[in-house]
Amino acid sequence: MESRLRDLRKSFSQRTSTVLQRELVPNAEEELGGSGEEGDETDGGVTDRASTAPSEALTGELDLGEGESGVKFTLWHQPPRCLHVRRPPCMIPASPDKLPFLKAEDTRTFYVVIDDGGDLAQKQPDDVEILGVQDDVPITWVFRLPPWLPTPTAFFTATVEPNCTFHIIWLFIVLLALIYNAIAIPLREAFDIYDRPEHMTFWLTCDSVADAIYLADLLIVKPRVQFTENGIVMTELQKCAKNYVRHLKFKLDVLSLIPLDLFSLIHWRLKARYRILRLLKLPILIEFFDRTDQRVKSGYAVRLAKILVYMIYVIHVESCGYYAFNRFHGLNATDWSIGNQHNNPYIYSFYVATKMATSIGNLAHATNPPEFIFMTVYWLTGVYVSAILIGQVTDILDSQRAEREAYRQLMDATITYLKRIRAPEKDIDKVRTWFNYNWDQQKTLGESPLHILPSRREHANRRAAAQAEDRHANRCALQDAE
Repeated sequence: MESRLRDLRKSFSQRTSTVLQRELVPNAEEELGGSGEEGDETDGGVTDRASTAPSEALTGELDLGEGESGVKFTLWHQPPRCLHVRRPPCMIPASPDKLPFLKAEDTRTFYVVIDDGGDLAQKQPDDVEILGVQDDVPITWVFRLPPWLPTPTAFFTATVEPNCTFHIIWLFIVLLALIYNAIAIPLREAFDIYDRPEHMTFWLTCDSVADAIYLADLLIVKPRVQFTENGIVMTELQKCAKNYVRHLKFKLDVLSLIPLDLFSLIHWRLKARYRILRLLKLPILIEFFDRTDQRVKSGYAVRLAKILVYMIYVIHVESCGYYAFNRFHGLNATDWSIGNQHNNPYIYSFYVATKMATSIGNLAHATNPPEFIFMTVYWLTGVYVSAILIGQVTDILDSQRAEREAYRQLMDATITYLKRIRAPEKDIDKVRTWFNYNWDQQKTLGESPLHILPSRREHANRRAAAQAEDRHANRCALQDAE
């Protein structure tokens, strides 16, 4: 027992002296390291500074910066990391009179360690040493961080590529807020049955969420969108923010957030008419569909969806106008009026507006000049809007058919030529299969679109295409071997 206590006292004195040297004499180890005493290192007496060098490099600040290869990690693709959180002393299985020995660099409550794939357990000293506690008792909790979780520094200084997936998803979120405002404002103003006091809590919640999305888009996302200047992509946060401020979108975004809702205090209730400036966010609709059209493989489907959204919204506005006109003129004034129907007023108004917009007819005849004027204006707008939208649908489908037809003509000409020179039927089938596969993959034959790119980018795309073809060929060879 006495020998055990003697060993503990000796260990205590050695560690205390080590801590004092590290805290009070920080330059002593540097002088020893620079004096070139290599003999002590070979005998196992490696200096503390050398032993803590890996930990200083790997358990530094949360800003990971550039790796050893000099490649900057992207915002959503970080290297493997672990979060170390120190356990409180009250949760360590030791008696209260046994205090931990803390090193100078171990005063942090939590820190991040980069996992480089090696075994760092032998290189890193224990974070906390407690007399009387077994070595296998964990002193810190270790949590593995997902690679998509950015560091705080990277989050506050990063910029967003305009065509990346995150930006497309954010545009869709802002688009949902715009669609809500575009639908709710005319609906609440026209249909008084949906703007009663019992509905105010719902409308206030939705308005607050939409305004929060608008504000986040103005202050956080839009100033970080990258742009191209003189053929160079600008990725600095300050330049991106200045470019956004100089753009017209910034003015529209600021105007769309003017709090005209405060004028609702005059009426002692919320009024949707004071939110009309929220519709100035309309450019986000065009930007979302344009960027989505560039990302997806079937762009014509996105264009058709955009036209469908336009048509439905026009009918929605006309249905709100139809009910508002009936409210102003009288719901039971004439036979043409909507009357006290047992059906849902909005659904019936949407049905009537659809028939007027598409010129289907079979509606009640107008009985007075205001009704004649209203029906004439609605029919004219319906005819023009329907003609424009239907014409765009026809153009989209024609362009899609034209590409397919041109490709089919080229394939037919090639097959005809092979038959004329009496090529084997097996080779003709292979050529036909290759044409079908090529259309399914890239919808084109040659590499002529690559010629408009810069030479370096053209060569990079050619190498990527060649590697993809090699992988596909190897996969086919393995399947044939099996």
